Amino acid sequence: MPPYRFVQTPPPAKPVDYRAELLAAIDDLPPLPLVLNRVLQLLNDSDSSSSQIASMIEKDVVLSGSVLRCVNSAYYGLHATVSSIRHAVTMLGFSTVRNLALAFSLRRMLTGAHQPSARLYSRYAQHSLSCAMLGQYLAASVEVENADAAFAAGLFHDIGKLLILTTFPDLLPKITEQYERGDCTFEQAEIEVLQVSHSEMSKIVLQKWQLPSWIQEAVADHHQPNNGPTPLEPPIKLSRIVLAADLYVNEYGLEILPTKRAGSYPANRAFEDIGLRQKMPEVLEKFKNEYESIRSLF
Repeated sequence: MPPYRFVQTPPPAKPVDYRAELLAAIDDLPPLPLVLNRVLQLLNDSDSSSSQIASMIEKDVVLSGSVLRCVNSAYYGLHATVSSIRHAVTMLGFSTVRNLALAFSLRRMLTGAHQPSARLYSRYAQHSLSCAMLGQYLAASVEVENADAAFAAGLFHDIGKLLILTTFPDLLPKITEQYERGDCTFEQAEIEVLQVSHSEMSKIVLQKWQLPSWIQEAVADHHQPNNGPTPLEPPIKLSRIVLAADLYVNEYGLEILPTKRAGSYPANRAFEDIGLRQKMPEVLEKFKNEYESIRSLF
């Protein structure tokens, strides 16, 4: 009889701490470009002037060129060619020029080493831009807390989802499958798989970038804007504006990750909840006209 041989069983594999790996991946994100950082400071600094920001945008040749190309597009219908950022501010107002600079700066930042597949990046960029545009129109139509930050909040609301998509692309089918079973929200599916939601990751990214706190909170709460049953009285929380914009652009066909399951909270109900039932046809027409006219430029 052969001698007994002890075979050592290898220890079980340690579960992957996806949350910790995502937090570590934030450090690999590129810093905000100087112009984008300075433009965002305008939202948090009453002493900043439009001329200062216009001057900084003009010093960035690529950015100013992108903004001017958009300003001179058919959508804005200007009778004369706009040749400088300062001229653009005079013709269209600073908020429009500022928002275009935000959008083009974010696009440039995300086209480097961290860009996911071209198709996925395109869907992310179109979703973020459309949410920002619609959010701006919604905020202009009702009394909203920190309404001037609506464009930036819409633009950044899913930056955490982009981080998840680029860090763990192989887990997307698992998250989607969990969601499509129909017994949880998409964020709950993310937490089940990753131990963290994209909204929480978005807030952490914006904290790292030192964006204004009200943008951080709007992004963190945009899927849970109430945090409890509260009366929806003015001023409306910025997170509700982001949510309504997010729901509508998804229904419009601009989801980042299309799924077979429809959400339980439709956009028309979100619009009613912020008091925009009567104005919605007008608001949506403005949004569609602007978005469809300039989407190709992004």
